[in-house]
Amino acid sequence: MQKRTLQITFHSDWQIGSGAGIPGSVDRQVVRDVDGLPYVPAKTLTGILRDAAEWLVENGSMDQHHQETNQQHQEILFGRQIPDHGGCKKKTTQKAHLSVRPARISEADRRKTLNTPQDKNALFIVQPHVKIEPNTGRAKDDHLFSIEQVRSTVVLEADVFLDSTGDDKELREFLDKTLKAVRRIGGKRRRGAGRCTLAWKSGEDWKAIDNESFNFSVEDSEPTTGWFRIPLTLEALEMLQIHKETLGNTVETRDFIPGYLILPYIAKVSRSDLRNAIAKGSLQISDFLPEIDESSVLPIPQVFFQPKGDENTIINRLITPPSDKTQQLKGLRSGYFYIAKQDETSSTIRISTESALTLRMHNTVQDKTQRPDEDVGGVFSYGAIQRGTKFQGEIRCTAEVYEILKNKSFSEEFRLGTSKKDDYGRVRISGGKAEVFQYSDIATKDAKTLVVYLESDVLVRDRFLSYSANPNDLKTELEKLLIQHECQANLVFRDKHLINAIGRGRRHEGWQTKWNLPKPSLPAIQAGSVYVFESDKEIDKKILKKIAIAGVGQRRAEGFGRVQFNPPWLFSAEITVSQQKEDDS
Repeated sequence: MQKRTLQITFHSDWQIGSGAGIPGSVDRQVVRDVDGLPYVPAKTLTGILRDAAEWLVENGSMDQHHQETNQQHQEILFGRQIPDHGGCKKKTTQKAHLSVRPARISEADRRKTLNTPQDKNALFIVQPHVKIEPNTGRAKDDHLFSIEQVRSTVVLEADVFLDSTGDDKELREFLDKTLKAVRRIGGKRRRGAGRCTLAWKSGEDWKAIDNESFNFSVEDSEPTTGWFRIPLTLEALEMLQIHKETLGNTVETRDFIPGYLILPYIAKVSRSDLRNAIAKGSLQISDFLPEIDESSVLPIPQVFFQPKGDENTIINRLITPPSDKTQQLKGLRSGYFYIAKQDETSSTIRISTESALTLRMHNTVQDKTQRPDEDVGGVFSYGAIQRGTKFQGEIRCTAEVYEILKNKSFSEEFRLGTSKKDDYGRVRISGGKAEVFQYSDIATKDAKTLVVYLESDVLVRDRFLSYSANPNDLKTELEKLLIQHECQANLVFRDKHLINAIGRGRRHEGWQTKWNLPKPSLPAIQAGSVYVFESDKEIDKKILKKIAIAGVGQRRAEGFGRVQFNPPWLFSAEITVSQQKEDDS
């Protein structure tokens, strides 16, 4: 992959709308990044470049051969659209080799602008407008509105990535012509706004991406048996859209990165055949959860409840009944926490309930009318994880797999998620020092009581071999694993006035881009679920540790199946909360 910097120089005021306004002030706001500065979204820039490329194909040359060549170049750079969006029904879809990133103010000018509030405010101008009555030619009553625009003095820069196709010379020449064909960007561009010039940054040429890399190594003596843990940190260089579900014209995102999105990257750059290790579960990639205060976190156990109106008190329904029958409790269904301090009777935990999520408006423009049209997609919204958010995860592998990975070099940047060729999906991954994996301690208050906390989603099968979110199927799976370790224990749910089972299901959907078909839906038992079993005999802690390290259920290599047995922090009688506020993130 090669990279080059594109510069956009505006010659008039411009406006890329956010789809929102300020009541009583501005009816149409410009889109801003997390620093409050204007930028051109990559979807907008990609659409303008595609439109210019299509214009070159239709009007660039009368020669049939050159026209067909330009058509091929246009499809290589921007991909081949699906039939519903104007593509040819006789041709299959084709991925784009050109990836354009959002155009932002250069880093030097950004720092200067952010340090001077007057300069930041001077970037914007609000212009009043009225609607004209076509019959009378006068201003229509009650139709005064204002539009926010960015002043023409702003110069933006965007990173452009090009996947190598073998013969890039003619392709680059066509891309250079495409840049010159762009004259305007944004709203009101037919009325003088958005006049601009696109050119490559002077003094730079295409260059291969030379990322820093990291190797996995254990400095201490390396045992020949056991498991290894390799901590990983992932930073979102652009917004991330990790598909959760589609509701109408809104695509919602998850607030974490599932392990199955990272596994293909690790398998690819290792340049080794890891299929056998993945099938056996000898190589496991965890889910990447957002870090809090540079600490790794866990999903909030669903046995944690709060009295309504009191955010500083947590009642652990695993061991504590409500103090008052009339007390109204609210379950903590989402969020993450880490243990700040713990002793034998109490724990202080830090909870994150405000995830760094945002919502971005987009639209698909019809070629003929040059306006958003629902026939080709219309207006839609993407929920996304904010740019700059950091996540923590890990690779867990056996000594045999570690011998394969330890001498491999892993590139730092790649793309994942939805819409990863433009505004979303660019991430940087880095690794820490590998270490011999040591499972945390297991509480032994009652040797015949087994508390199962799901650290990640768990996939188990029912008696018909279909994936199931039924806790009884989880119980059956645990009994099978105990039998494999020569422990003939029968489990039943605890029969007490305290909670014995609390959990929820969660579906994982996906799309197979090569086949252009949806992936099978995976119903899983959601992370944070807690189940309490009573065993007819004592279970050795060594057996529980072996099961917890290897995981429970199906597809453990993809982040599923991580559990903790009798975690000591879950038995604390007193829990104090340090709540994370929105401005802390």
